[in-house]
Amino acid sequence: MAREFDGSRSVITDVVQVPTLGCRRESRIPYCAGKMFAPGSSEIQAQNYDMPCPEPSAALILHQLAILAYDSKKIEVALRFMSMACAQPEAPALCHRNHAEMLHRCGRLHEAEAAARRAVQLDSNCVEAWDSLGTILFDQGALLESRDSYQAAVDIKPDFLPALNNLAVVLYKLAQFNASEACYRRALSLQPDNLEIQLNFANLLGELKRYREALEVAKRVLDGCPENNEFRRFVLEFMRSLVQVHPKRSQANSARCS
Repeated sequence: MAREFDGSRSVITDVVQVPTLGCRRESRIPYCAGKMFAPGSSEIQAQNYDMPCPEPSAALILHQLAILAYDSKKIEVALRFMSMACAQPEAPALCHRNHAEMLHRCGRLHEAEAAARRAVQLDSNCVEAWDSLGTILFDQGALLESRDSYQAAVDIKPDFLPALNNLAVVLYKLAQFNASEACYRRALSLQPDNLEIQLNFANLLGELKRYREALEVAKRVLDGCPENNEFRRFVLEFMRSLVQVHPKRSQANSARCS
């Protein structure tokens, strides 16, 4: 799932381990966590999404078993448990959404899309499901549908950072540059120190030949990177590429003016 910073998304989502299979009345079970990270980076920011669970159900217990198996790298076992969980009539939308995430990671995109669509059908306000559907559609090249899915997530929850970043990327791919920039600026207004979104934004500015601005943003990213970090090395390479292009651009402008 991890991608180089070539304008592709820096945001993916992942399931998390549930610490216990038991569930007391009125307890809350974490379903998933949105994780934002740079490829090769150990810096992860996560947010847990949970929902009330008055009593354990077959779907939730099977879902928890699937999470535990997935966390233990037993992928096929996890998929079997998750399929069984989703087959239960009481299975919530986020259960189907996590099933979609697992299938997506296994490269089973059509099945993943079906699971994500089932999730949004069950709960049209599930921002995580819309975001997952957008990612799956993006990877199938369905950019317009991907954009609409990310937009649905942002419409429901305007401060949902993963969908904002992903929407900015797909808008860039669709050559809707002003809208892409607006999404990045909105995301950075919510989390100004997020290095991955800053670098995505710098990449957009570089593609638009706004090299000075791109370098300024990339410099802020570099200042926030730890030493001897893969992400830091990538940022340095990106900055070198901008420096190499910018003088050529300046020389070309001078030649046209003379």
